[in-house]
Amino acid sequence: MMQDSEIHLLKRMQKACEEAVLEGYEDAKLSGLCHEGAWECAVERLRGLKPAELLKEWQADEVHPS
Repeated sequence: MMQDSEIHLLKRMQKACEEAVLEGYEDAKLSGLCHEGAWECAVERLRGLKPAELLKEWQADEVHPS
């Protein structure tokens, strides 16, 4: 069974992925791209996520909360 910390981490990763896709799509649409072009930009934004960097950022947040 998964620990609460693992579930929390996976939920944060899911949210980061959702935000990357939505922001990528919205930015592309605002730039005038069609649906297909905006979707390609959204997927590229998702592919550009770096899980190791996100983990470091989240660990730093836990040590030094805002």
